[in-house]
Amino acid sequence: VICVFFTAVIVLFYRQFVAVSFDSEFASLRGVNTKLFYYILVCMTALCVVATIRVVGLILVIALLTIPPYIAQGLASRLGSMMLISALFSAVFCVVGLFLSFWLNLTSGASIILVASVCFFVFSIFFRRFRG
Repeated sequence: VICVFFTAVIVLFYRQFVAVSFDSEFASLRGVNTKLFYYILVCMTALCVVATIRVVGLILVIALLTIPPYIAQGLASRLGSMMLISALFSAVFCVVGLFLSFWLNLTSGASIILVASVCFFVFSIFFRRFRG
């Protein structure tokens, strides 16, 4: 329920969130209530992190908040596509990690982090090679 609500808020106010995130002064000049959207963004992030920490644990939350966006940043040129690619990578890491944990009889959180970390290092090596 919270996920659907947050997704709806992000879709409805996407431009305002982007404007506040990148240039709050310009957004304020354009008539955007920057304080309101900043606090909405911070509260949504905090609620999401707190809810997921209770479900999956701190280390997995940190890994899923940092690794997929880093990889998506190298593949996407726009913020919207970066968000979609990041979400896709998060889902893939979770599914592959769960299969790996079932197959090798490991804990699921550690398996997901292992898959994400391996992908992070592989991507870092190839991304440096392509970027020069």
